[in-house]
Amino acid sequence: SILLGIIISLLLVAYFSQKITTPLEKLKSAAKDISNLNFKQVEIKSGDEIEELSYSINEMSNRLKNAHSELVKKNQSLNTLISSISHEVKTPLSLIQAYTIGIQDGLDDGTYTDVILEQVTYTSEMVDYLIKLSKVQAMEANKSKFDLRELLQKVITQYKITLQNNHLHVRNNLDSIEHCGIEEDISQMEIVFHNLISNAIKYGEEDY
Repeated sequence: SILLGIIISLLLVAYFSQKITTPLEKLKSAAKDISNLNFKQVEIKSGDEIEELSYSINEMSNRLKNAHSELVKKNQSLNTLISSISHEVKTPLSLIQAYTIGIQDGLDDGTYTDVILEQVTYTSEMVDYLIKLSKVQAMEANKSKFDLRELLQKVITQYKITLQNNHLHVRNNLDSIEHCGIEEDISQMEIVFHNLISNAIKYGEEDY
């Protein structure tokens, strides 16, 4: 009887020990995965405090997963913003440099400082625009009526020295166009024209 009692006791101890250690091993494995950014869920149906602990771990895993996802999105937005600013600012800075050199060489016809000031203002407004754009998924355009031909001619004029230095000439047929009035966001359209012309200068051929 004593031996049978000892055997039964050992079996019961083994059973309850396994009932406790198995879910604890699951929780340990889940915690390790979560620490490695593998936000898994653990399912334990023990009807005791260990099951309640598993609910807490699952909830923590969900919250960490959502927080990590938001952090990744913000990092992607930041990288996109930095890339956009670097690309967009390069063009006006090149123009400012070209016109500054022109002033040093005594080539200023009275308009160089005006162009430099315009590019400084344009750069500041563009950076503000890109920062706002990074904060919202869809930003409303500030539309107004303006002459598209005048805007394009203004942008082309700002590249006068850069075009000359690269032996490039802009051919346009703007005078033949009668109606160029549109209603759009003029600042965004100006960014488009700057990108088109700067890329044309960068990849264009001399004497073309």
